[in-house]
Parts: sequence; structure tokens; C-alpha cells
Amino acid sequence: MFYFIEARFLQSGIKVDGSFYPVIKMKWVEGEPMNIYLSNHYKNNDKVQGVLNNFLKMVNDLERFGIAHGDLQQGNIIK
Repeated sequence: MFYFIEARFLQSGIKVDGSFYPVIKMKWVEGEPMNIYLSNHYKNNDKVQGVLNNFLKMVNDLERFGIAHGDLQQGNIIK
């Protein structure tokens, strides 16, 4: 299990209405978003418990490393 994808911060990453805004650029990750995975496996207690255990470990690791995600939601978590 891994959590981190190589990413780059681009201060002037996108131009909107003549103004530049920062973006984070990273490779697309293939996989099933967590909400779809859980919809497909919600009757399988072992798989649901596995997602819960992995999610809790990830949140604890992020806190331990002093990392804030900023958009931690089911569409950004890939199984």
C-alpha cells in the first residue's frame, strides 16, 4: 500500500481571466475510487474492514509526517 504520488507545485500553473494561479501537477493514478469500490463490495465485511483499516493507517501516517492533504475525499482515494 502506498499513499504518495510524486507531485510538483507550480506557482504559475494555470491562467484564468489573465491571472495566474498555483497548481499541483502529478501523474494520473489508475484504480477504483473508494466510493465505487465500497459500493461494489459493501456486503463483504473483510473488504470494508480492510478499507477502514487502511484509511485509518493513512490518516495516522499523514498526521505523523505533518502532512495535510486539503482534499481528502472518496474521489481522491484510489483502491
